[in-house]
Amino acid sequence: MHLELGRDHARTLLSIALCKGPSQLAGKRNVTTTYQGTRMPARPAPHGFATSVAVAVRENQYQQEGEVIAQSFELKVVHLSENSVCLRLSRTVVDGDFRNTIIYLQITPDHLDSLRFKFCQSGDHNVRQRLGGKSDLIRLRFQLRSSIHAQVIGPKDFPDYKGLDSPAQSTFDLVDSLATSSFFLYLPANNTLSKKKLNSWVTAVAKFPSLKGEELSSYQRAVGLDRLYSGKGGKVIVTSNRD
Repeated sequence: MHLELGRDHARTLLSIALCKGPSQLAGKRNVTTTYQGTRMPARPAPHGFATSVAVAVRENQYQQEGEVIAQSFELKVVHLSENSVCLRLSRTVVDGDFRNTIIYLQITPDHLDSLRFKFCQSGDHNVRQRLGGKSDLIRLRFQLRSSIHAQVIGPKDFPDYKGLDSPAQSTFDLVDSLATSSFFLYLPANNTLSKKKLNSWVTAVAKFPSLKGEELSSYQRAVGLDRLYSGKGGKVIVTSNRD
C-alpha cells in the first residue's frame, strides 16, 4: 500500500513539472533553457548619443578651423557594433511652407578618411556662448574622403530642390555646406559623453572596412533611408551647389 501511494505521488509530481516547465519550478533562480546543446549569443543592442546643440566650423585649405557656421545643429550617433557607427547632423526648417521639417546630413564610415576628437577649451567666444557659455568642450573632426559627399536627406514626399521655397532651400544649402568638405564640430563636454564612448566611435570608423557579409548587410539596413521620418522614408536631395 505504501509503495503504491509513493508511485502515485511521484507520477503526480512529474505531471506538475511537465505542465509548469523549468522557469516556474526555478522560483527566483535564473534558469536558461538550452536547445540542442547550443546557446546562441544575443546580438548587442544598438546604443547611441544625442545632443540638442552642436556648433560646426568649416575646415580651411590648411586643415585648420575656418568659418564658423551661423546656425547650430543637432547631433545623433548610433553605435551599432564595434565595427559600425552612423552619425547624423540635423537642422529644422523654421519658416515657410515646409517649416518644422527636419533635414539630415547622414555621415557613415565610408564617407570618412578619419574621425578624431579632443577635449578642449575653445578660444572662440561665439562658439562658447552658443554652447551655453561652457568652456569645457569636445571637438570632433570629420575628415571626409576626397570627392565623396555625405548624404543630405529630406522626406521621401518632398519636391526636388528647385521646387522648395526659399527657407527650405536655405536650410538644405546650410546642411549641404558640411557634406562636401571636412569640418569640426563642437559639443559641450558632459558626463554622458566619455572618452571611452568617443574612442568607440573612432574605432568603429577605422574598423568599418572589415565589415562583410551579413554584418555589412545588417548595417546597411539599419542606416537605410526608409527608416527615417517615423518609417515614412527619406531621400537624398541634391542642391543647386552640386547641379
